[in-house]
Amino acid sequence: RVNKVCAPTSDTGLFDLRIDGAVAGTGDDAACGGTTGFVEVSIGAHTVSELAGSGTDLNNYTSVIGGECASDGSVSLAAGQNKTCTITNTRKPTIRVNKVCAPTGDVGAFNLQVDNATVGTGANAACGGTTGVIVSSVGAHSVGETAGTNTSLTNYVSVIGGDCAANGSITLSAGQNAVCTITNSRKAVLIVDKVTVGGGTQVFDFSQTGISNFQLADATIPKKTVDILPGNVTVCELALAVAWDVTATVNGAPVVLTIDGTTGNACRQIALAYGDSTTIVFTNSPPPGGQTRTIGYWKNWSSCARGADGDGKQFVKATSPGGIGIQFTLDGNIGAGSSVYPLGLITELTCEEAVQLLSKNAKDGGKRAGDPIYNMVAQLLGAKLNLNARAGGCAVLSQALIDAQVLLVAVNFDGLNSYPKNGPASLTTLQKSTAITLAGIFGSYNEGTLGGGCPTHV
Repeated sequence: RVNKVCAPTSDTGLFDLRIDGAVAGTGDDAACGGTTGFVEVSIGAHTVSELAGSGTDLNNYTSVIGGECASDGSVSLAAGQNKTCTITNTRKPTIRVNKVCAPTGDVGAFNLQVDNATVGTGANAACGGTTGVIVSSVGAHSVGETAGTNTSLTNYVSVIGGDCAANGSITLSAGQNAVCTITNSRKAVLIVDKVTVGGGTQVFDFSQTGISNFQLADATIPKKTVDILPGNVTVCELALAVAWDVTATVNGAPVVLTIDGTTGNACRQIALAYGDSTTIVFTNSPPPGGQTRTIGYWKNWSSCARGADGDGKQFVKATSPGGIGIQFTLDGNIGAGSSVYPLGLITELTCEEAVQLLSKNAKDGGKRAGDPIYNMVAQLLGAKLNLNARAGGCAVLSQALIDAQVLLVAVNFDGLNSYPKNGPASLTTLQKSTAITLAGIFGSYNEGTLGGGCPTHV
């Protein structure tokens, strides 16, 4: 008797069970669990075997003969002897590797592998491609990939899933049909471009999240960064000088920049997703009519900058060969004949004296904390420096400048005297309120929030 055993027991294969080369008993198209039944044979040597039944391919199985037969199917029977042989068919498992991409339209090509060999239709598989069904063996296996034509895997984040573990490993059981996926998500690309209205060779500094600072000029090749993981990336044009203007577009659409009136940094946060290729263009327009800067800018952009508020680096950079020029620094705007004068009774200032006034002190360094005149003068000097550097102005500012000079002359302002709350030099109520109001106007102008036709930036 020949019995049919299958692994798994539910396998649907059909088998022709044979004795001595002929289908025997009920062995025609025997299903798993089937048998020939006992078949009478002659005394002596015999063999058992099988052929594929209907719709069955023996190549999909590993077959083992056992029971009372030898592994080659041979058996010898004596008179009156009854023997039972088994043919066990273990269905080979299959594995299929599918390629998934984000975005789905990505043009990468990938060699899909099983056990470190490219298999099936897995060579140069495109996104959405597959190895097809691969007949394998019971036991441990692994899936993976290599880069196909014109593809670099460093441009992607790869994740293995489906029936496979994250490291690509899988243990196949008899009859298992496993499907594994390798998902490749293309990392983002960010391009930073620089345009200067009217051209020019000035070099501008930039920062970008995750990389070292870099420089761009109007004619230089844009900065391209590949292999960026999804998330927010901040790009800044650094230390843009007074009276220059800056706008930006992202993929051609205008965007709002966050501009620091003290540092001159103009920044934009960009959200990047897998597969994005984003271009941000910073466009700078030279004076006249550009942005204003705060009193902090003027203290920092000076040859006498000291301490935590500045170390003179901006001045050195501006005045170095190829720099933007001394005219955008404090020193370049306080010389004799500058439109910052008169400042009350003052017609000339040194760098150190100007920094003291911008710090709301007397020009010799004397402390004037809370003095409304010195509070106003600090912002007034900043506004005059902005205008002298050819930043934009407006009617409200023009009138405030006139009113401020009238007030300073009335109180004999020379940058040294003080205005105590009581005594001959004390301010009238109107003079004090006027100083406070004017300080607010000049401060708003310097910070780019005055409006009324004056340069506006945030």
